[in-house]
Amino acid sequence: ASGYAYFRYQLGRLNRISIPGLTADGDGPDSVMNVLLVGSDTRDTATGDIADATGKGDAGTSGQRSDTIMILHIDSKAQRAAILSIPRDLYVSIAGNGKDKINASFSIGGPQLLIDTIKQTLGVDINHYVEVDFEGFARIVDTIGGLKVYVDAPARDSMTGLDLPTAGCNALDGYQALAFVRSRYYETYENGRWVSGTNSDLDRITRQQDFVRRMMKKAVSSGLSNPLTLNHLINIGVDNLTVDQSMSTKDITTLARKFRSINPDTVDMLTLPTTD
Repeated sequence: ASGYAYFRYQLGRLNRISIPGLTADGDGPDSVMNVLLVGSDTRDTATGDIADATGKGDAGTSGQRSDTIMILHIDSKAQRAAILSIPRDLYVSIAGNGKDKINASFSIGGPQLLIDTIKQTLGVDINHYVEVDFEGFARIVDTIGGLKVYVDAPARDSMTGLDLPTAGCNALDGYQALAFVRSRYYETYENGRWVSGTNSDLDRITRQQDFVRRMMKKAVSSGLSNPLTLNHLINIGVDNLTVDQSMSTKDITTLARKFRSINPDTVDMLTLPTTD
């Protein structure tokens, strides 16, 4: 009882914002839930090496943009989940603001305008909103003990600080994990020279999806079953996550229960089809 009361207290401390444009949760066992997941590139909370690597204080880094945009779709009846990645450079009609890249909607009008634009452009209703910043992402990775990723060749990105010196399995701490998922100037060392990737944002989405699946597996297998690790994750959430005002403690615990029973390997990873 004490543990549950503490859990509710911690979740009650989450940073919440009012977003009137959200669609109310459905009722019944056949309802679905769409959660907009946004990785914000704000430097305001960045410290230490992350602040240095992300250029905190440099010209052009003020404010915030939606560096990563994903929709988590949960189907209660089918007991399945899917994640749809929306390329940040997708050129769309921004609600009331002409045409631009979709991530500009977040910069112009925050979560509300981004949600309005997604609904107007894609016809997708959004029920809830979750935003994480650079510092929070890195701390989450460190809390679950880092993560291993596989690369075919040594890789680097001088813009994000990514440095994977060997082909094969590389262990990433929070700093290198952030550099990996942010990388748009990804280079691989092949035949004695560094070769640049061809599709910066689309290739990055592929790496992000692989990373998210690995992080889900690690969090479910180790984090959620360890009270100390879970408490660290909750503390990070309180400090570094922003959620919509209507996301209740019940919604959060329901999501946690669903993901404890879902095999991360069965979560469909999808990317919105695009043309140049």
